[in-house]
Amino acid sequence: MNPSTGYNRQISERQTLSVSAFASGSLNTEYSGRDRGTFGAGKAGVNLEQLFIAPTWTWRLNENHAIGISPVIAYQRFSATGLDSFARSSSGPGALSNNGTDDAWGYGFQLGWQGQLTDVLRGDLS
Repeated sequence: MNPSTGYNRQISERQTLSVSAFASGSLNTEYSGRDRGTFGAGKAGVNLEQLFIAPTWTWRLNENHAIGISPVIAYQRFSATGLDSFARSSSGPGALSNNGTDDAWGYGFQLGWQGQLTDVLRGDLS
């Protein structure tokens, strides 16, 4: 289960501001050196952890349509071990495996629309 939280506040009859934070975890593998899948390189595995924060503004255009925008801030950590057997295939063999944990920040945005197209059909784009 990945943790998440959010807060939403209506700032006018047609607008809201909110913020959400969510994480992606459990994106990891670990194999003991006894497993055949490690290609003789001993203990092998990867670990990926991610955190996203998305403040959001929404505007209800009319009774049937709404739009929103969210700048997205992301933080990520990654590590890999036991991939030494693939070093000959890499352009940077010393940077492939067993170098600890690396981290990175990322930024982006998301636009969205949601609308009532007919009495029985609702659509959305993101």
